[in-house]
Amino acid sequence: QKINLANIPNKANVQPDFVSDYKVGYWMHVAAIQYNTAKFKEHGIPFPTQHSDLLHPKLKGHLGMPSPFSYNMISHIVALAYANGGDESNIEPGMKALENFVPQIHSWVTGTVMSQLIKSGDVWASFGSAGGSLRLRSAGLPMAVTHVKVKGHSGMPSVGYMAAVKGTKVAEAVD
Repeated sequence: QKINLANIPNKANVQPDFVSDYKVGYWMHVAAIQYNTAKFKEHGIPFPTQHSDLLHPKLKGHLGMPSPFSYNMISHIVALAYANGGDESNIEPGMKALENFVPQIHSWVTGTVMSQLIKSGDVWASFGSAGGSLRLRSAGLPMAVTHVKVKGHSGMPSVGYMAAVKGTKVAEAVD
């Protein structure tokens, strides 16, 4: 159902494409491969330019994966689908490609735990986000990102929206 945009005090600060009578974007994520440059240099691993570079044998057991149900992982699955002949309407090639990464995986975790594993040195690279890597870099870790490339374009953004459920009995809580 429609939301009362007059009750959003910072609406002017939200990108116009992220606002309509029915929804408001409240977060944005850019899928990226995040990696510890010091660990890659120490072990002679080339910096990754694409997902498949994370299949390097020296990364076995040192790759972090977001929870398979997180918005973060969905972006990476779609990128893998495109890299393997699919797209957002056909993610099966991405799911199949994901199987190749299983031997590399240290663990499937949430963002906070991923940051802890990167800080401890257990995880050297992960399917992550540009923002997550920047936070780690700000904390003093030697982190870098490679933006996911899809159809020749660098960067794969996702936007999260808030909306009101049609017929809600608590419309004032939404507004």
